[in-house]
Amino acid sequence: MLKLMLTGIAMALGVSLAPALAQPAPPAPAQQESAIVGLPLYSADGEKLGEVLHVGTHDGQPAVIAEMGVFLGMGVKLIPAEMVTRKGDRAELPMTADEVRKLLSNP
Repeated sequence: MLKLMLTGIAMALGVSLAPALAQPAPPAPAQQESAIVGLPLYSADGEKLGEVLHVGTHDGQPAVIAEMGVFLGMGVKLIPAEMVTRKGDRAELPMTADEVRKLLSNP
């Protein structure tokens, strides 16, 4: 009797979880990151650095290509994707503008 009850409970739980398991998977990281293409790129202290041009990979690692000419006059730069976060209608780096300036000016 107990075995029958446990089987019934397990089946009921399985049926109730089925709709949750059937939900579509979240977009792949590349799809999520591509949503930042065209967004302005800002530093953590709110200074506009440039614009995101492309999201892809470099040496097998996710990367963001950004036009930094507005900020540094340095043209296009490659940035590791994990450093770039979308915040509303813009992309942001977790560094101040001075930190970005120092980092990008050193080869």
